[in-house]
Amino acid sequence: MTKELTDEELLVATDEEWAFYKRVIEGLPSMAGKNNDGKDKFGEFIPYHSGPHILRHFMDTIHIVHPKRIFEIGFNMGHSSAMWLNMFPGKIVSCDVSKKDETLEGIELLRERYQDRFVFEWREDMDDDAIKAWVAQYYFDLAFIDGAHDEQSIINDIHFCVALRIPYLLFDDWYPRYGETQKAVEKFPNILQLVKDMNNLRLYKVNYDN
Repeated sequence: MTKELTDEELLVATDEEWAFYKRVIEGLPSMAGKNNDGKDKFGEFIPYHSGPHILRHFMDTIHIVHPKRIFEIGFNMGHSSAMWLNMFPGKIVSCDVSKKDETLEGIELLRERYQDRFVFEWREDMDDDAIKAWVAQYYFDLAFIDGAHDEQSIINDIHFCVALRIPYLLFDDWYPRYGETQKAVEKFPNILQLVKDMNNLRLYKVNYDN
């Protein structure tokens, strides 16, 4: 188990990573929100979005998995989707429950910018029938799990990904101070095998033989 990094250590990014990040998120909403007060139209604080420090971990994941299609749980405002779309030539299917204006604007911008390479689905529409339809329509090589951070929500996300037979799962916000990802993953010791420790991210392979 590696030592937890501080927030300052986690957020370190090179000039090249910053330049890439600024280019790919251009036009997307920010944490300031539409009113520059950091809140959405419902009065809730806008969650932190993925930043340039995560790029090296995305690239490591791409080199290991060589994905053609990625399933992303947790769109927020589209920053991580934009990074993925500029780091591999395949397709992103992203989902969220958020109805804030910043999420809706991010969806529309990425749809316009990336056409059929970007697909968005509402999380609440993903029932058993949706899973069956997706199994017939898509094959995902990788899931990026960065939605709700309570234990039960992450357990539900893992079950959903397993139902879709996704071979690799990348978890963000692994450190306990950011949520309950570790507690959720510990519930699946027989099927989840650690592939790469990336500090606050963990890449796992799913063993479907168990």
